[in-house]
Amino acid sequence: MSLLLTYLPAYLKLSIPITSNLVLGVSLGGHAAWLTVLHEPRITAAVVVIGCPDYASLMMDRAVKSKLKDWTSGTPPGSAFLGSGSFPPALISAVGQFDPAALILPSSSLFTVREQTSNPLGLLSGKRILSLSGGADKLVPYKCSKPFLALLGQKSDVHLIDMVFDGVGHTMSPDMLAEAVDFVMNVLGTPDKVRNHL
Repeated sequence: MSLLLTYLPAYLKLSIPITSNLVLGVSLGGHAAWLTVLHEPRITAAVVVIGCPDYASLMMDRAVKSKLKDWTSGTPPGSAFLGSGSFPPALISAVGQFDPAALILPSSSLFTVREQTSNPLGLLSGKRILSLSGGADKLVPYKCSKPFLALLGQKSDVHLIDMVFDGVGHTMSPDMLAEAVDFVMNVLGTPDKVRNHL
């Protein structure tokens, strides 16, 4: 993404400079949108649709639901999951370096490798984020994102809109699409007369 932002203007041959960038992602793209808005300073806004900022929480939820052997074999269950073959030390290291929740949530102290910044939350300062979740999503349940989003929602320098759509599963519903379009139009400062025709 960073390389694309660097080199794309040369290929587009624009007469005006690109001054801001936004990212929109759905499902796995939503996870990527969280990583991008956190780590790429040129991204000023993000729409995250059914994506999760807490990879470890999401994988632990899936391990429980699937009764994964690396989860059930520990006493108590789950105690041996981190560091197991299903979530090996190298993955713990990568998550600790890049994952939004691992960097920002105080409860994620189990990750010993952290990005070299004294204030990772500051990486989101001034950015605008729309998070759209399905209330009935079993693949990426809202409960896995909720602690991170609750903390982020308390920060006055981060502009977060956190929306959960009751009865919606792991899909981008028409209502979610409408919210995403409205958010993007607001970020772009699109005049009402243009927006009414979209």
